Amino acid sequence: MSKISVFMADGMEEVECLSIVDMARRAGIEVETVSIMGRAEVTSSHGVRIIADTTFEAADFESSDVLFLPGGIPGANNLAAHEGLCALVKRFAAEGRRVAAICAAPGILGGLGLLDIGGGFVAGLVTCLALCLLRRLRLPFWTTAIPVLLGPALIVAIWLSALLHIPYTAMALSLLAGQLLSAIVGAGLVRAMESRLHLQPSQS
Repeated sequence: MSKISVFMADGMEEVECLSIVDMARRAGIEVETVSIMGRAEVTSSHGVRIIADTTFEAADFESSDVLFLPGGIPGANNLAAHEGLCALVKRFAAEGRRVAAICAAPGILGGLGLLDIGGGFVAGLVTCLALCLLRRLRLPFWTTAIPVLLGPALIVAIWLSALLHIPYTAMALSLLAGQLLSAIVGAGLVRAMESRLHLQPSQS
């Protein structure tokens, strides 16, 4: 039977955590909730007190198939500050085992040092240059959504797919889906700023 280790910390988002626990247990999947606070009880970001099944120190992760990290602030920060958890996540990733995170928690999967910093810089630089080029060419404002959508997704997927042992295509498609709303909002912001600054309107 599959087993998911769900990590809990003070300040976590309770719905992001417990909805996974609920759905997995309804599906017959074994779930163990693990507190990283050195005690079983944790308090969520909305003041809900929850008792975990065990603590990080007492848990056995060798039988776990998936590590799940819920979001929430400062919960995700507390997870990221736990050296034992970070080491465990890195080991699972290096061994090609599954690690899942939601909302603010994927930031815990970062920390790739110079690779992460350099890759983020390149993704941001390419996206900004493409945006400037599109505006200089006076193309329709909606075209600004294209670099916001494609730039980060296609570039960031290069090292994330290697880190998490996920095929590049699958990672890129996942990031594209995640960037869609940002791209739409970004195009709208460009149009709004041009209008507010009384710039010459572009084609639409």
